[in-house]
Amino acid sequence: MLEMKVPSPGESITEVEIATWLVSDGDYVEKDQAIAEVDSDKATLELPAEEAGVITLKAEEGDVVDVGQVVRYQKSKYDRSNQTSEYQHRTQP
Repeated sequence: MLEMKVPSPGESITEVEIATWLVSDGDYVEKDQAIAEVDSDKATLELPAEEAGVITLKAEEGDVVDVGQVVRYQKSKYDRSNQTSEYQHRTQP
């Protein structure tokens, strides 16, 4: 299971706000797909999925979170021990 931590959007910025989730809890995402927008004092950033897999959100829109805080988990499509029936259904032809 992968963790996504909020990256630092710039020097001296210690927290960001989850502006918008572009996916829903339980969605299957592709690698590099934009999954969230976060706002800081200086910029709005898109956060991409690091791998393809199923998303579990750990923060709500509007939450202010620290840089480095985990805001979602992801079951990798390569992690067969954690596959769910929903995941298997979505990946079958």
